[in-house]
Order: sequence, then structure tokens, then C-alpha cells
Amino acid sequence: MLGSLITPSRVKLNLESTEWDECFSELLEVMIENNPKIVRTQAISALVQREEKMSTAVFPSVAVPHATCNSVKETQIVLGISSKGVDFEDLNNSGKSVKVNLVFQILFDENNSAEHLHVLKDILELVKNPKFLDKVLKSKNAEEVCKIIQGK
Repeated sequence: MLGSLITPSRVKLNLESTEWDECFSELLEVMIENNPKIVRTQAISALVQREEKMSTAVFPSVAVPHATCNSVKETQIVLGISSKGVDFEDLNNSGKSVKVNLVFQILFDENNSAEHLHVLKDILELVKNPKFLDKVLKSKNAEEVCKIIQGK
């Protein structure tokens, strides 16, 4: 399922952001390019509110910011890649930051919890593979990243 949701136009190589809130905005622009019906203010508010509850930097070097949003009728996902890393608060909310290199930013339709869980499970399966992060960080283009996600 994840391979069909993350297309080359939904991969942002070389993220410029170094802080999670800037990263959310940068990736939201990629989402809106792919789906102009997303209401920017609703989406950013939902993502920030979710992040403030608990950090989404849930795997080493990987964050999965996600939220439900009224203006989203189908799951929207973008993948941001940063070689220098984006600062997220650690999962323990200790005030310490962790560097994240991959950011899977997702907006869900609030009425589709089954897909929500399926997408998160697919991401978990990907990032459990120790070679996945290294392969993605070495990718030269978005098409190559998508092939890695699809297992090709």
C-alpha cells in the first residue's frame, strides 16, 4: 500500500529545514502541490497539535508526523529526506532533541482508521530493516527512493 501512496512527486530530497515545525511546513507544500484541496491552516494545525502531544520521532533517524484533517478525503503522504538531519524532541519528551533523516508526513481522513493503521504498520516494516535508511540516504533521485520503498 505504501508504495502506491509515495510517488516521486511526493518525495522531497534535500530538506532545507532543520527544525520539526519548519519541516512540517516544507513538506506540507509538497502535499498541497499534489492535492490543492488540502487547507493549509487546518493541516499544519493538526500536525503541530499531534507533535505537541508526543514526539513523532519514534525510530532512530525516522519521524512519522501524522494527523487527521477535515480537508483530506484520501490519505496524503510525503517523504522528506535530510542528510544533515531535522531536530525533533526525543520520544521521552525529555527536552532533548534527536536528529531525524527521514520524515514520513501523513494526513489522514478522520473516518478511515483502518487505512491509518495499515500505513503506519507499512512504515514500521520498512524502517525495521537496518539497510533501508542507508539505501534511501544514498539515493540519487525520487524515483530511486520509490523503488526502494516498493522493494525493487
